[in-house]
Formats: sequence, structure tokens, C-alpha cells
Amino acid sequence: MEKYKGPVCDFSHKATGATWYCVKPKDTNLSCDDWLWHVGNTTKSHEQALTLLTNSEAMLFYIQKAPIRRLQTFAVNVSWPSPTELRALSTRQLPPCKPGTPMTSPYASGFFWHDVWFSNHCSIHKFSISEARECLQHKTLHFLGDSTVRQFMQFFLSRLGRTLKKLPLEPFVNWKVGPFGAYDETNNITMLYRHHGFPIRNSWTVSSHVDYMVNVINTIHGGPDTVVVLTAWAHFTATNLTYYANRMQSVLQAVKELHQRSPDTLVVVRSANTREHDGTYGAVYTSDWYARALDDTMKDIFSQYPKVGFLDMWDMTSSHYSNDVVHPPEVIVANAINQLLTYICPSQPELDR
Repeated sequence: MEKYKGPVCDFSHKATGATWYCVKPKDTNLSCDDWLWHVGNTTKSHEQALTLLTNSEAMLFYIQKAPIRRLQTFAVNVSWPSPTELRALSTRQLPPCKPGTPMTSPYASGFFWHDVWFSNHCSIHKFSISEARECLQHKTLHFLGDSTVRQFMQFFLSRLGRTLKKLPLEPFVNWKVGPFGAYDETNNITMLYRHHGFPIRNSWTVSSHVDYMVNVINTIHGGPDTVVVLTAWAHFTATNLTYYANRMQSVLQAVKELHQRSPDTLVVVRSANTREHDGTYGAVYTSDWYARALDDTMKDIFSQYPKVGFLDMWDMTSSHYSNDVVHPPEVIVANAINQLLTYICPSQPELDR
């Protein structure tokens, strides 16, 4: 709010440290209490982005994969592991993924081989549909964050859709923001999704349906059959690092309090991922460079607490041959789901290679 000097409505949530302001209505017949709907104004954002860069600066962001001018002739010898060496790497006897898996490392957290993700830190079981159902029996999964974690729930709905069914939405609920859920009566599996709260860059949403992630975590009773998967990054690329760090500190504190109530609750953090960029707007508001800075900030905060699991979607998406998109292709999501299920059910048989 440094630039805007006019009257505002303060919708900050002091208990969670989340600040949020809106311009106060100019119509004197309206007050801040009349604020009922929220929408991300992408048109205004596009206009704002163009004012932040000169024409010359903006043109730089339209250059993709520009050739590097060779200054001198030199040779580079590249060694590639043999099939035997790759097979040995992929069948290493690593412990199953569990909370405490490193979030930061001087080398990549894993690699793809034949479209299968192999972690350098832990073993990941490749779950069949029947194994996934058995693993999730009597479990409640909370997906908290943005559309990149909602994508996990949608993946489960597509794969387990024979028994896992969407629950009816409440009136006027924007399914992109939630809350919405799914239930498998046969296997007693419950899945719930809710957005992390403001900032939100989605279509029209009833303001009263929006709640902050900290508040939602505070309502979770927890237990050995409860799983919380959380992320927060894609909607924060237009905020500053201090604001983001404060929000993540609040989320971490809520997770710690959840574990005080229910130490057996599994919490898994999903990292950011690489994404597409559409011209100047994408360069300014959805920058990979800045998303990586947010991701590093999140990892610095959560790496201090070894009781959470971690899904390194950044290394998965940056090392796969598929195009960068904010919602990674199914092949990448499937590998992330296998790792998530390994966190939930680490005592599966030997890896299915």
C-alpha cells in the first residue's frame, strides 16, 4: 500500500499475519462491509506490467532460447552413463520417502529415466490403482494451496473415479477456490480442497468462502489417518519476499501446533514448479526467476522443521523434456503422486521396476 494514498478497506487477518487491503468504495452508500465478491483483475495487471518496463526491456522477454555467440573454438567431452549404470542408479537401496527428506541439496533431488522419477534421497514405490486404494483406505486428505495442489486431487478423481466421487458444491462456491470435496464410500476415503486465501488471481469468488490456510490447518484435528498436502507460490509471484516469508512462517507455526495436537499427522509440502510465460505480463507477474526465489524462501523456512515431507516439483519439471506449464503434464503429476503415496504408505513391497 505504499503507492496508494486513498481510503482503503482493511481485510487483514491479524491472527495469521496475513495482510490484505482493497480500495474503499467511492459510492458513499457502500461501506467495507458490503464487500461480497472478489476477482483477479488480469486486465489491470497487464496494463500495470507494461508501465514497469521500457519497450526495450519488454522486448528482452520475447526472446526465447537465443543462441549463444561463440567466442572461441573449444571441445566438451560429455560422458553418459551406460544402461547398466543407469539401472544400478535406479535400483539403489534407498530408504522409503518419509518426513525429514532433505529440501535443499547441492545437487538435483532426482532424475527421470523412461518417464519415471527416481529420487536421490529416498525410494518411491510405483503404485497400481488397487494399491493406491488400499493405501488410502480410511484416510482423510486435505489439499491446501493453489491450483497446482488441487491438480493432485483432480488426478485422484480421474484415477479412482470408479469409487471416488465429487461432493456437491455449496451454492455460489467457485470450485477453483473451494471449499470442495470428494468421498469414496466403499473405501472410506475423504479428500478436501481449499485455497490458501488471498492473494487470489481467479474468477469471481464469494469473499466469505475465502479462508486463510492457517485458519484451515487450525481446524484439522489430525491423527494417523490424516494427510495434509500444502503449497503456496503461484499466486504470490506478485508479492514481495518479506510478505511471502511472513505468510510461510505463519503456516509453519500452524503445522507445528497441528503436530502438538496430533503428532502422527502426515504433512507434505509441495514445492513450486517451472511454468510458461506469456510476454511482458508473464515476465513480470509469473516469473520463474521470482518463483524460484519464493521456493527457496519456503524451503529455508520449512527445512528447519524435519517433521514434514517434501515433493520437489521444481526439479521434476525442470529436468523433464515436456514443455513448462503451470499445471505440469500427467506424467509428472503421476510421479509426484507415487512419492506422496510412498509418504503415506512407506511399507510397500520392493519397488516395481
